[in-house]
Amino acid sequence: MAVVKNVLTLVFVLLFVLLLQYYVTHREIVYYMVDKDSTNDDSKINPKSDPNSVYVATQVDDSISPITPESEILFPYPNITHLPHEILNSLWAFKMKAKLEASRKDKQLTVVMVSINYLSVLINWLVYAKLNAMPLLGNLLVVCVDQYTHEILSRKGILSQFVNVTDIIYSKEDMHDNELFSIITRLTILRLLNYWGYDVLQMDIDAILINNIEPILDQFHDSDIIISTANAKNCQTAAAFKAWSFCLCIGVTLIRSNVNTERMWQALGRTTVELASNDQTRLTSIFLKSNVTWTPFDYDTNYYLKGTPQNKDFTVIALPQEVVCRNQCNTTRLSSYYVYHPMKTHHVDAKHDNNMMAQEVWRISDHWNLTLNTVQSTMDWLNEVTV
Repeated sequence: MAVVKNVLTLVFVLLFVLLLQYYVTHREIVYYMVDKDSTNDDSKINPKSDPNSVYVATQVDDSISPITPESEILFPYPNITHLPHEILNSLWAFKMKAKLEASRKDKQLTVVMVSINYLSVLINWLVYAKLNAMPLLGNLLVVCVDQYTHEILSRKGILSQFVNVTDIIYSKEDMHDNELFSIITRLTILRLLNYWGYDVLQMDIDAILINNIEPILDQFHDSDIIISTANAKNCQTAAAFKAWSFCLCIGVTLIRSNVNTERMWQALGRTTVELASNDQTRLTSIFLKSNVTWTPFDYDTNYYLKGTPQNKDFTVIALPQEVVCRNQCNTTRLSSYYVYHPMKTHHVDAKHDNNMMAQEVWRISDHWNLTLNTVQSTMDWLNEVTV
């Protein structure tokens, strides 16, 4: 009798385990680790073990399936950032994807990144976009690396998403460059947006839109990547300048979402990287490794370059300085540029506003900071701060 009782007990336990496993695997639950004291929706998320964190279960929309550890997507900083499925399953990623799906029907996005230190520079960029390139504002996504800036932009009706760099970067213990944290975050997000199917036009916020650059970009609809250039003074990869006599500048970069760019991203994700390697250096490295050769051609009387790797996996268009001026810019011919990207205007110090003012590319009022707490439409706000 005791034997029968033990067998029945064992069977009951096994059935309970099987039912529990079925329940767990058929519910779309994603677990996050959030700070105990945090009450904000966009609170810091850290999928790694942390004794000061607690597990919170968040129900995911039925139309979104969590990514598993076996997912094949790779990110460009594999030895620095969290695992791919951890990034894809992060709360900010779900929020950003939902916002885009709800409000952005166009396949192409304009993406800029900002922190509170650069808020005035962003507002200046927005004013120029309003004046000269309205279509780019229509598909704008602003990635904020601080919560305060995200809240300001949300009050103004601008689509933004707060992303804490520690949600992407695994460890900051040996890293002391906050700007580098943002750069790593930026390239990771560009890759994620491509993975979601968006063509991404990434712009630095000190790359001022003097004219609408979309007609130029549209001329090269068959290219996979379009990128601006710089000369030796702004060259962060000596090997590139030695091989090509110029350097790439990610200040204006369009990366399309297709099979060719997916190969590029996967190639980046299979190579480890030094901590000091920024996004510009990272993209350049894959072009060098692919033995890209550049063929000059003329379009609208300007000097362009078409880059093709040895295996012909993708095509790159390098924009000339006459289109996106990074070096040797001339304020007397400001209107001739599509994007005016002057040097030494983007460092975090008291001079960056003055530098842009001196170069006649500053169009916001001295009282812009008094407008931050009001709730108003994007256009009303930009009209208010424009001078």
